[in-house]
Amino acid sequence: MQQQPRFPQYGPSALKAAADLLQTAGLDPTITKRLVITGQDPMLPAIYRIGTAAGAAIGAASLAVTEVWRERTGRAQNVSISIRDAIAAYHAERWAIVPNVPRRVRGDEIGLGFYRTKDDRFIRYQTSLPHHRQAVLDALGCEDTRAAGIEATARWNAFEIEEEVAKRGGIPAVIMNHEEWAAHPQGKAVQSLPVVEITKIADSPPQPLLAAERPLSGLRVVDLSRVISGPTCCRFLAGHGAEVIRLSAPGVQDWGLMDIGTGFGKRSAWLDLREDVESFGRLIDGADVLVQGMRPGVLASYGFGPEQAAARRPGLIYVSLSGFSHLGPWSERACYDSMLQCHNGMAFEGAPYREDGVPDGTPVQVMDHSTAYIAALGILSALLRRSREGGSYHIRIALATTGEWAKQLGRVDGMSLPEADVADFTDLMKDMDTPYGAVRYIPPAEHMSETPAYYALPTAPFGTHQPAWD
Repeated sequence: MQQQPRFPQYGPSALKAAADLLQTAGLDPTITKRLVITGQDPMLPAIYRIGTAAGAAIGAASLAVTEVWRERTGRAQNVSISIRDAIAAYHAERWAIVPNVPRRVRGDEIGLGFYRTKDDRFIRYQTSLPHHRQAVLDALGCEDTRAAGIEATARWNAFEIEEEVAKRGGIPAVIMNHEEWAAHPQGKAVQSLPVVEITKIADSPPQPLLAAERPLSGLRVVDLSRVISGPTCCRFLAGHGAEVIRLSAPGVQDWGLMDIGTGFGKRSAWLDLREDVESFGRLIDGADVLVQGMRPGVLASYGFGPEQAAARRPGLIYVSLSGFSHLGPWSERACYDSMLQCHNGMAFEGAPYREDGVPDGTPVQVMDHSTAYIAALGILSALLRRSREGGSYHIRIALATTGEWAKQLGRVDGMSLPEADVADFTDLMKDMDTPYGAVRYIPPAEHMSETPAYYALPTAPFGTHQPAWD
């Protein structure tokens, strides 16, 4: 592959990027006059403007909160965000300090780093889940060690082993540059989409937003998502007063500190759809918002696709989170932020900045976190529409569309900076008593002039609460 040049150009400011997001979501971009964002990139060892992305995404979502508050009370309020605080928020699920819960230390198993192929390209394997790991091992026919993976991968051409792993249900990613991604059928599909899509899918009477103690008081949210983007979106809503119940089926992957860090402000319950679809139905009956990141068609098979759920609960705001979007040949494939960076050119572009020329992703999951706040922006925009004109809404957002947005923010020379470390941000952290013990955590980055964001409930293990509103 041809080496791409460095990109010293700068895109829009964080304030302008926030205005663009508001406009895409159907809100008035001029309300950014009530938003102050301080600080600037670079703050991390990256060529992408991660601070700008964080300030813009959190800022736009926070301004949407103020619009809900104004709808309830007639009063506007201001928002201020420090890029430093926003950068900390983009690490929040990694930086929770929990007694007796160690951070995972990975051994020498397959899946770490990048692997060189026979045709002198690089590929990466996602092996966090057992079945994804097994797909790689079965395709390569090797032992579960990095050394064995290196030797086995070197016998394959890149796109051949990518297809071999993918057809076994694994998540591989060949490193592509921007031009290759733009020419790929999936890249073309993604580039045709907005960063967030809000569609009215059914009519129903308006549901006015009445006066309340907090901006999102009374908003009931079902969090049927895992890892980062969906849980972080719902944590943001909880931080402004929403009532959130997060669900997981027993036996599903335990994400450890990630689950703990994204659980603040929520009730946490077990619910297996295969065995208790009735309880899930009752939750939907009483919900305002469903945030879900399941594979396409799974919820529909239980009778809870977007139109099905809206018919059952008129006025429902239904959020579909995906990796590659709902269009294109990979629309049904699972994906993670780090893997998508391999596909969409972000990892390849970082290679010239490393002495060894090996691809390198961003030091924080910028697509995951930005997707979380942009999804929250979409939810609140739909909530405002529902209050005025009624209707049920389907919000679609994907890591891949967020990636295109993040790339358009421009570049910055930050590769010489050190990695961000939690020890450098302890002044921002707060303490909360939880079922895990005393937990130190990163609080919300947004500072509201009238209704401060905070978590009313401690993070708690799944099964602590019942899967019911009452």
